[in-house]
Amino acid sequence: MGRRASPVATGSIDERSVEDLLDRTQAEFGWLDFLVNNAASSRGNDCVPVIEMPVAEWDRVIGINLRGRFLMSRAFVQRMVANNWPGCIITISSVAGKSLPPRGGIRCLVYDIQVFAAGMAVEPGPSSVRVNTLYPGFVDTSCMDQPNVSHEYRVRAAAERSPLRRMREGDEIGTACAFFCSEQGDWINGQAINVNGRLIRRALMTALWPCSMPCGLIREALSALAQIAQLQT
Repeated sequence: MGRRASPVATGSIDERSVEDLLDRTQAEFGWLDFLVNNAASSRGNDCVPVIEMPVAEWDRVIGINLRGRFLMSRAFVQRMVANNWPGCIITISSVAGKSLPPRGGIRCLVYDIQVFAAGMAVEPGPSSVRVNTLYPGFVDTSCMDQPNVSHEYRVRAAAERSPLRRMREGDEIGTACAFFCSEQGDWINGQAINVNGRLIRRALMTALWPCSMPCGLIREALSALAQIAQLQT
């Protein structure tokens, strides 16, 4: 593709390692343009109610998913602002950030990521550094693997929840990132963008709009949908 890459293994939760990564990147390429915060914890004991979550698991998940994004974003923005480099930071979150995930631990995590990214979008704006968040749905990667569940079943189940009737591929998230990093995305900042084949709204309408819903619940459903719409605009 005519592009040069430099693979570096880095611990994103370690401040010194993050600074070393920036030093190496700047030395090799001369400047910094974009950061994609995509590091995430592997599946573990975090998919449980808050009252059942071990403290060590909470620390692990928050460390990788939130502390890592903080250290990477802070360090990159510091370099960009100090050198007057315009650029873009993209944080990969989760579809759970705009829906009602069943596990409290996941809710806390994705909402924290969302609020952090929204705050970051304001601060470096005067230096032409943009910050946006992408919300993928089900993507066909190893992160979706589950014991005793076949790949074929997992893909079919995910496709049934999308109006497009298919599961997303990883490169489709990559092309969305490329757009936001391009000149065409120059005026997009502080946004939380769904890249999930309209998965969320369809799921919410199904969950919140049964025909027999009482009037009081209908009002609550409308209020919830209005709040979601505000987050999506």
